[in-house]
Amino acid sequence: PQGERVYLNDSAGRLHVLDSVANRREVTLPSAGSGRMVLDAANHQLFVSRERGGREVTVIDTVPLTVTGIITGGDHVAIDPIGRRAFVGWTASGPTPPGEVLVWDTRSLRRLGAIAQRGEPAYNPLRDEIYLRDYSVHIVDGKTLAVTGELTPDIGKQSLPYCNGCLMATSVVVDSAQDVVV
Repeated sequence: PQGERVYLNDSAGRLHVLDSVANRREVTLPSAGSGRMVLDAANHQLFVSRERGGREVTVIDTVPLTVTGIITGGDHVAIDPIGRRAFVGWTASGPTPPGEVLVWDTRSLRRLGAIAQRGEPAYNPLRDEIYLRDYSVHIVDGKTLAVTGELTPDIGKQSLPYCNGCLMATSVVVDSAQDVVV
């Protein structure tokens, strides 16, 4: 909202930046990505998954509107804007392959570490926790990057995980302004 911009991407991987007030195109960046986008407005960065199900994310500086780099690890990104970290993960439709979520410094685009659990990350700044949605939702300590438990232990304890008709977590959303995890 501060920049009065709208970011959208298309199936060709182009990122379009629109002025939402004047309703005009500002710029189009080729080869940004066609997957999910996450905006870190406080730090002027946009993270664009190169493709759904892929393992690369384009990092864009939103002030000069330029690509600053590529980070890897999945197609889902959660941002810790204060700690300047990006959590990049993925999920699968079965128990294999095992995986991890990579943690990146958003200033230098250096890899800081990894969480030994795959999943779609959501970050809770009030508790410095990362929630990883895979089959269940795992809780990860933001300082140690260790898995500390599950938000949905009833799902994780099902006797036949990933079976047809079993319960499965489908998403996790953190609204820190309301102090809610959904």
